[in-house]
Amino acid sequence: MGRMCATAIGVAVTGTVFGDPRMRATSRTIDTILDYDRAYGTTELPIHFDVDQWRGWIKNHHRSDAVTLIWAFFFSAVAGWLLLNHQSGYHWVVATLLVALAIWQIRRWQYLCALNTRLKTAVERHAIRQLFG
Repeated sequence: MGRMCATAIGVAVTGTVFGDPRMRATSRTIDTILDYDRAYGTTELPIHFDVDQWRGWIKNHHRSDAVTLIWAFFFSAVAGWLLLNHQSGYHWVVATLLVALAIWQIRRWQYLCALNTRLKTAVERHAIRQLFG
């Protein structure tokens, strides 16, 4: 049962992270991806960038941020399993720590979604400014 769960988590994490543009960096695209990564954290856009490319990256980046939710589910599932199968005090402590990690992952996902939304809004504003001068 544990191996199946670990395999499912591994496949889910790999599948969601695969779309992240930072995972496909090449020597030609590294500067563009560094600009994107910098803008993701600060919302400061470079002067020139490909709006359509960034729109795709934002969409894929949002999907890859779902990994934090997968980890939250994993931590919650392990905590539940510990509480249902082992009633000792130590298991309650470990389960509490795992639930705290799950909550932290959910909060982190919310923060990443907010960063993604801010960058998406900035890119759309930039595209409108380019369109209308």
